Amino acid sequence: MGTGSSQDHWAVGDDPRKAKPGKGEVPVGGGEDVPGSTLDAPPAPAGQHEAPVNDGSREPQPGEKLGKYLLVSEIGKGGMGRVFLARARRGEYVAVKTVKDRRERLIHRLEREGQLGMALHHHNIIQLLDADLTARWPYIVFELLDGRVASKLPRFGRPLPALQVMLLASEVAQALRHATKIGVIHRDVKPGNIFLTFDGRVKLLDLGLAWARGVAPLTHQGDVLGTVSYMAPEQLQQRRDLDVRADVYSLGATCFRLLTGRLPWPKGNVTTVLHAMATSPVPQVRQYEPRIPTAVNAIVTKMMAIERKHRYADYDSLIQELERFLRFQTELTQFPEDRAFLLRQLHMTEAGFNDGRIISSDDLPGPSHA
Repeated sequence: MGTGSSQDHWAVGDDPRKAKPGKGEVPVGGGEDVPGSTLDAPPAPAGQHEAPVNDGSREPQPGEKLGKYLLVSEIGKGGMGRVFLARARRGEYVAVKTVKDRRERLIHRLEREGQLGMALHHHNIIQLLDADLTARWPYIVFELLDGRVASKLPRFGRPLPALQVMLLASEVAQALRHATKIGVIHRDVKPGNIFLTFDGRVKLLDLGLAWARGVAPLTHQGDVLGTVSYMAPEQLQQRRDLDVRADVYSLGATCFRLLTGRLPWPKGNVTTVLHAMATSPVPQVRQYEPRIPTAVNAIVTKMMAIERKHRYADYDSLIQELERFLRFQTELTQFPEDRAFLLRQLHMTEAGFNDGRIISSDDLPGPSHA
């Protein structure tokens, strides 16, 4: 698979860790509970000197070549691996993701993400451009996305407008519906894996935990894969018969977080959350934000039903409900450019400024044609 056309965006498909951005830096995406890193402005092209080639005997570093990609700077780091801003041979910028060490489980997860990424092509799923999964130090290559994940939005942790949250949910549901066509269940839908570009496009990230027909399972005895605060009861119980309704639940929990600024259940481990689910009714978004429309409350509550038979059985019915609400609110949701305009507003602070856009694609050095 080739490197694809030149991209002017950035994204990370892992859970990069948080850090306070400094001068010349922009926050990168990731899980809300995971500490981490920032994106440094890339240096100018390295003149006439040829970069050293990493032969796979040690962990790649900025300034080296990994395959046909020059690693410019590290822009994400998490429990699984690292993500680099990289320059391809034709000068275009991409995101290169690799494992942080050569443990078999990490390599298996990266291979899974690469294999599934090659099979999924949808405008709401981050685009995989290239991969070398047989290299001594395997890597995958993604389009560069210019924006931030939902857990890094300026107003994350405070209630966000219902119209924009339902619009975001519809876009993610369309990505998940596409994935189910080849039998993929994401298993880690959460704000840190939903990317919103500065021009108003929504991208689903990180297929590293996904389940798919014909792909060996990742789970080992005693492991719970996913993010506890957003996982469906059956996923927390490690049931083997997961279906699309597990991701429907996780998307509902994500909507709950964005609409109320709160997690739906007390924060804790698997036992804590399962106990809360067994002893308390499903929380209502209107319980915390009475101004939320009753239709939105009904949609989110159904998505988060404890018994999966009471959730939306498929994405067609969920998307139909979401789009019915959106049409009732405004005609602007019927046109792609207007949907993008509404979604861009999520990047605004309460004062109306697009907070945090310190470095953009326009700041990247031009392609080198040497």
